[in-house]
Amino acid sequence: MLNKGLSLRKRPERFNPWSVFQDEMKDFMSRFNEDWPEMTPLEMTTPTHFVPRIDLKDNGDSYLVTAEIPGMKEKDITVSLDQNVLTLEGEKKAESEEKGKGYFRSEISYGAFYRTIPLFDDIDEGKVDANYKDGVLKVTLTKKEGAARKKKKIEIKSQTHMQ
Repeated sequence: MLNKGLSLRKRPERFNPWSVFQDEMKDFMSRFNEDWPEMTPLEMTTPTHFVPRIDLKDNGDSYLVTAEIPGMKEKDITVSLDQNVLTLEGEKKAESEEKGKGYFRSEISYGAFYRTIPLFDDIDEGKVDANYKDGVLKVTLTKKEGAARKKKKIEIKSQTHMQ
């Protein structure tokens, strides 16, 4: 028997933490965007900073760090090593000026970058070489004599034996 004072309602759904998270993120983004300058969708997807991509390779007696840094001059890049942290930094500078030319859109970026790469403690700081050619920086870091790392096999335990 139904009580006339109560309305029939759909049974509440189970608690879903992802829904709560999604609602909180929507609220955060709406508050974040309130004072943000208006941008076109294309401007929103245009990168505003540059971080060079790297490869780090162990060649046995040395490490080779290769970084893509296109459109720069060697003099605008600084490479340093301090306490086993390799730092790459530099700045792209706008050096040309065109008067009388009308741009509809320019996506060429100028600005600074800074990238740190933590390394092992087996580097001979006196034997580090850096070369830059065709937008690619290569840094060779020679290992100290007798600094070979030992490989240790770690046993994987079966899930059925863990309680």
